[in-house]
Amino acid sequence: MSRTPTPTPLDTVRRIATDPVVIECLLLVKNGVPFDVAFSLDAETRSAWCIVFAGFEGAQFDWDAGHFKERG
Repeated sequence: MSRTPTPTPLDTVRRIATDPVVIECLLLVKNGVPFDVAFSLDAETRSAWCIVFAGFEGAQFDWDAGHFKERG
C-alpha cells in the first residue's frame, strides 16, 4: 500500500496561488471589490465580473469559444 506524500509548504502555496477561484477573487479585489464580497460570489457572477474587468483593460472575450482572444 503506497502512501500519498505529505505536501510541502511550497506545494500548498502553489496549490493556492494557481487555484482559479482564488485568482478570480483576487482580480476582483484588485479592481475594488471588497474581499468578503469577491469570495462570496457564485462562480458564474465571479467569472462574469472578471470578464468585464478584463474588458476594461482591453481584453476581448470570445463568447463562442469560451475564452479570451489573443492580443495582437
